[in-house]
This record gives sequence, C-alpha cells and structure tokens, in this order.
Amino acid sequence: MKKKVLHIIFTTSLILLVTSTLTAQEARERLMAERIAFFTEKLQLTSEEAQQFWPVYNEYKRHIHDINRERRQQIKYFSNNADKLSDRQVQEILDKQLELHKKEVETISYYQEKFLAFLPPQKVMKIYITEQEFKSYLLKQLRENRSNRTPQIRQ
Repeated sequence: MKKKVLHIIFTTSLILLVTSTLTAQEARERLMAERIAFFTEKLQLTSEEAQQFWPVYNEYKRHIHDINRERRQQIKYFSNNADKLSDRQVQEILDKQLELHKKEVETISYYQEKFLAFLPPQKVMKIYITEQEFKSYLLKQLRENRSNRTPQIRQ
C-alpha cells in the first residue's frame, strides 16, 4: 500500500514538473517570436540584415543576461547575509558589482561594432531604443494580464 501511494505521489509530481517545464518552454518560445516580430518591424530589417542580425543579437543578449544574472546573484547573496559580512567582504561585493558593470559596457561596445559591420548606424541606434520599447511593451502586457485576472470590487 505504501509503495502504491509513493508511486502515485512520484508520478503526479513528475507529471506536474513536466507540465510546468513545457509551459515555461512554450512561454519562452512565444516571447522569442514576439521579440523577433517586434524588432523586425521596428528596425525594418531587410532579409539579408535579419539573417546577420539575429545570430549576433542572440549572442549579445546571452552575454548581457549572464552578466545580469551574476550581478543579481551578488546582490541576493549580500541581501541574505548583510548582517554576517565583514566590511572587507562587502567591499569585495562592491568591487565585483563595479567589475560587472564595466564588463557590461565592454560587451555592449563589442557588439555595437559587430552590428555596425552589417547595419547602418541609424539601425544600430534603433536596437537600443527598440530594446527599451520592447521592455515597456512587455510590462504593459503584464499589467494588462494582471488587471484582467484581478477581481473588481463593486461598490
């Protein structure tokens, strides 16, 4: 009997894990499709430019994402351990934050040169503008989705 219950719990947990993973994967794919459509429209990329742009842009975003992830990990570590850290340890975290900001600037500079190799400067500038517009668009979508799910109180 115990084995049967454990088997049912394990199977149910596995199904829930797989379902949530598929949902997260589907959400990432949908987000990527929206990003591609949004950027393609805003940047007015030709087919040749798009073929060169997306591999470079995806690589750029991966590098920036990695830097930001490391920055967030450092901040989370500090937040969780602030009372236990010595001044020297806090200074090391501060130095690491500054190093990560410098690394981000170097990464942006490096990829800007790569973009300029096949895009005119106007379109490269539009990349940065479009990134901000896309973030605003996503935040707006998130707010709308939340407000649609929140029950309205009638008076």
